[in-house]
Amino acid sequence: MKNYTIIVPEELNFLVFLNNVHQQKRFPHIDFFPVDYFHPEFETRIVQVWNACLEEMFIDGNHIQRGWEYYKKHLRSLFVAYDNNQPLDRLFQYFESWWFHQAPRGNQYLLEALFWGTISYQELDYKMKKEAAHKLFVVFDTPPKGCRTIDDSKKILIKSIDYFLE
Repeated sequence: MKNYTIIVPEELNFLVFLNNVHQQKRFPHIDFFPVDYFHPEFETRIVQVWNACLEEMFIDGNHIQRGWEYYKKHLRSLFVAYDNNQPLDRLFQYFESWWFHQAPRGNQYLLEALFWGTISYQELDYKMKKEAAHKLFVVFDTPPKGCRTIDDSKKILIKSIDYFLE
């Protein structure tokens, strides 16, 4: 059996959230955020931002949680030009409320609890047997189309929680 590092990264989960808002998939009731705030090339740019985040999340093989201010330089490219960060800041607020504060302790906690409460180490090892990865990033929904979900050089595998609940 392998040893695994399992992380529920808020950076990638925010990008999944943002993609879902863009597609009006799971968060259609964000009245304050019209779709025209998104850059016309959003689908291409989110892949670039995802890859940049993956590259910058590690220093010497260790996962570093940098915070939103650090990633804003990439995230701004997903929106049409505005004089301020208001659209992005409002989405951060909505995500942070949903991710950290809704339910008893936030959806990040629920995702972590669901993962650890329903998946045994043997099941995890069985699902990961074919993978070379030793680091597993868990996201709440399918990553945006075209985004890397495997990084062989860093031994990372990115999967939706649904993959482990099947």
